[in-house]
Amino acid sequence: MSFSESINRVFEEKRRKRPGYSLRAFARSLDVDPSLLSKILNGKKQASERFIKKVGPQLGIDASLIALQIKEEKTKNNYRRLCQDAYPFYSDSIHLEILELAKTTNFINEPKEISKRLGRNQKDVKSALARLKRIKYIEDLENGGLELLSPDNSWVDPKTSSLYKKELQKNLLDKAKDAIDRVDLEKRENYSLSLACNEELLPEIKLKIKNFIRELDQFVEEKGNQNKVYHTLVSFFPVNEKSEEKS
Repeated sequence: MSFSESINRVFEEKRRKRPGYSLRAFARSLDVDPSLLSKILNGKKQASERFIKKVGPQLGIDASLIALQIKEEKTKNNYRRLCQDAYPFYSDSIHLEILELAKTTNFINEPKEISKRLGRNQKDVKSALARLKRIKYIEDLENGGLELLSPDNSWVDPKTSSLYKKELQKNLLDKAKDAIDRVDLEKRENYSLSLACNEELLPEIKLKIKNFIRELDQFVEEKGNQNKVYHTLVSFFPVNEKSEEKS
């Protein structure tokens, strides 16, 4: 039972015994703000640790149970914060760029330096670094470096993240278009092919594309000495077909 449910249970019991017992009277008995209490009872606001420690004993809740409820409320708050971070993480390539830049041999864990190497606004870099730390993708080291962690993505709703990833793909395609004019030809590669194809081959073609991406990633990893961040995109799509996906 959550803390808000515990309070609601006590409040309803008092109202049962004393018809007409008001929320304001209940708040006064607990020495808390009526508006705050109302929001917590209605699930519009999570009870803070301070609130739980103050009100819990007055409701006769055991100390060990109070500690457990504080932990549960913190977990809920963390989950909510993680969900709020999902859209910017999946829709802006800056997070992937920072993660890859951290693998380079000449990486310096300073927002100003990261901003310079990625061609990004320093404010955006600081925001992205903070987000990556909150969702446990990176951690600062005592020597000033940056450690890449193995994140737990169980908090991400697969359906929602799919929508966010579409935004990321659009973001990367825009970068690819910009690179055609911005980056010298000897420093990039663009190749396109239009072809007639049996659509029944699509599953095999998708697999070939995935295998190519994996092989490229493995090739670069094995060679080592990474010193720059690149984006790779491979697209394969029909020239005229409406999406049947439901968003």
